[in-house]
Amino acid sequence: MKHLLLNLLFLGCIATPLKHPLIISTSACYMGCPHFTLNLQSNYSFALVDHSKKITHKGRLTGQETQQLQLLLKSLAAEELKPTYGNQRARDLQKIHLQYNQQKIAINGKRFAPKPVKDLLAWAEAMLKERPK
Repeated sequence: MKHLLLNLLFLGCIATPLKHPLIISTSACYMGCPHFTLNLQSNYSFALVDHSKKITHKGRLTGQETQQLQLLLKSLAAEELKPTYGNQRARDLQKIHLQYNQQKIAINGKRFAPKPVKDLLAWAEAMLKERPK
């Protein structure tokens, strides 16, 4: 029985790759970029703030959203992330801040982000669009 409990605990840890809060924050830009903040906890509860519409959504990810996120986080974990992407002095580009596994990443212009980060941003933007107005 003791081994069964240890195995279940170990498997439970593997199934949840999100050990620390995931925070994605984007700024507004001249091109009408989505301006939001997503704060996702390790138990998959979230607070999603749409700054342009001044709406906050709170809840828990659905099973499908959780599976999609886990795949995205696996590819993100494999990437050697840098602390900064793009030109920090560029004022007309959207500023994106990502906090993942206690690592803070600043992105100046979405096009300068690595593909796993772009995929994660696309997932968060789709989540924003799916929420009721």
